[in-house]
Amino acid sequence: TMNINLRAFVEQLEGFGLDFFDNIQTRYFLDYRPEKVSVKDLQNAIDNIKSFALVGTAEELDGFIKRFCNRYGMVKANQPRSFNRLSRHRLFDYDDKAVQSILTPLVETDMQLRDVVAQLDDRETSQIAN
Repeated sequence: TMNINLRAFVEQLEGFGLDFFDNIQTRYFLDYRPEKVSVKDLQNAIDNIKSFALVGTAEELDGFIKRFCNRYGMVKANQPRSFNRLSRHRLFDYDDKAVQSILTPLVETDMQLRDVVAQLDDRETSQIAN
């Protein structure tokens, strides 16, 4: 029943609901608002990333902050980390293959964009190391 409700939720998203749940990371790098993010939008987001001097991933946040500070002559401030995580029970079992299949369309281009940014991140890191 939970998976049926989740599938219905994903399939019935439209308008502003898509803005909040459909490939949000890809949407950040677009200069327009698509109703539903497509492969064309992914390519436009990748092209738009070229406008930024530095782009990083959450997985490599410390490295990104270090590169940013080095590039702009800043000292990294020590701040406590806060994570956007619930301390109570999760709504879904994200390891469940059925749940992953249902939710994948909402993050599919984001995952591809993340891979592109990670490759840029690796290239920038190797250039800084040399």
